[in-house]
Amino acid sequence: MFGEGEFGLALEAMKPAKYCDVRFLKEEVVELGLRPESEDLYESRSDKIICRSVDKGYGVAATSSTAEGVIRAARQALAASQHGPGINLVPVPPQEGDRYHREMKPFNIEEARKLLKNLRENLCNIMEGVTVRPELICSYTCIDSLLITSEGTRIRETVPRTDLTIYIAAKKALQGFSGKVLGGIGGLEVLEEQQWDVVLRDLAGRAMDSMASKPLPAFYRGSRFKVILDSEGSGALAHEIAHLLEADIFQENLFQDFKIAEDFAIVDDPCIPGSYGSFIWDDEGVKSGSKVLVSSAGIGLLHTRLTARGEEDIPGNAHGVFHEPRPGPSNVFIKPSDWEVSEIFEETSRGLYARGLIRAECDTSIGKIEIMPEIAYLIEKKEVKGKIRGLRITGFVKELIQKVDAIGKDIALRPSIEKDFAISEGGPHIRMDGVLCL
Repeated sequence: MFGEGEFGLALEAMKPAKYCDVRFLKEEVVELGLRPESEDLYESRSDKIICRSVDKGYGVAATSSTAEGVIRAARQALAASQHGPGINLVPVPPQEGDRYHREMKPFNIEEARKLLKNLRENLCNIMEGVTVRPELICSYTCIDSLLITSEGTRIRETVPRTDLTIYIAAKKALQGFSGKVLGGIGGLEVLEEQQWDVVLRDLAGRAMDSMASKPLPAFYRGSRFKVILDSEGSGALAHEIAHLLEADIFQENLFQDFKIAEDFAIVDDPCIPGSYGSFIWDDEGVKSGSKVLVSSAGIGLLHTRLTARGEEDIPGNAHGVFHEPRPGPSNVFIKPSDWEVSEIFEETSRGLYARGLIRAECDTSIGKIEIMPEIAYLIEKKEVKGKIRGLRITGFVKELIQKVDAIGKDIALRPSIEKDFAISEGGPHIRMDGVLCL
């Protein structure tokens, strides 16, 4: 570990600034890919020292060297911060602590390889009689961060994360596809604890259904349906809405004059034990805390120390070490309510059931969201009448929130990477009444 004496010298070099900090960042990355014709292994380890200075502007400089380079980086950060309109950080209590998020089973490449090969074999057995080309990518990242600031904060947090992405291409007469991402904080136990029989059978079923799927019939395209989203779809909705609530891009007019169900809420919570996007302190060294972003009581914003201004503005969602931090989500989800999933389907005589996720996008300038599920099922008279591919569910944020009329008891979170930062998104099954489908 870089000597704390050098930290003191770096802070002294930036002392003329309003605020400064020095961070030692150690990162280990392992990625193992098992593909139909190849196996790939990538390993990387890096040490970085980052100096940040806040005065008239925001200055950041990084170096991979030690004593010689850190003073130079500190001076560069100070010089960069002397240009700007003048900025201030909201006051926060200094933090002290050392937290290591444990790996119950330390990551091991050979053990990971065995797991992936076993999953591939089981998947091929489940889909016997079908040509299957599975791709499994296991990633392990461990970030060890020590932060010391001019305000008296001294914190160290070590976070190991393990995840697995599975893609399936299946072919009989036609082709079908399915995919899933699982993961969390910890080592190999994160993957070994999964209910793999359930996961693999679900993936196989979706791939088989995908082979028999067709585009939404032309006479339905552009119509409004009752749409049921699974946890991946509801998580995507929560994620895109959270982007619109990042304080540096927030537009109040997109959320004015709307009423929502009493039981609807979107929460951002970085304190969920073991969840992929969890942390104790954000990238400004602010203690994490749960926030309700959307509810019948109103809305809340994601803040950094730079964006928080009013008494109700709470920082703690800063993402960014090598640049000026921006507010962003951690573990964002739609809060479960009291509907059984079976009840949601029983009360939907006609509609669409969207499963999985290919992509979700939000035009933050106008608040328009589009979700593209992996596959959808056309429901007529409470029976599945068709399997739909290429469906797009779209609407403006206020409209989509107000159309939610059923929220399940179940919940699942899906790991994701957002601009190089670990997050998770999720929720229960939800139903929206009358949304545009293309």
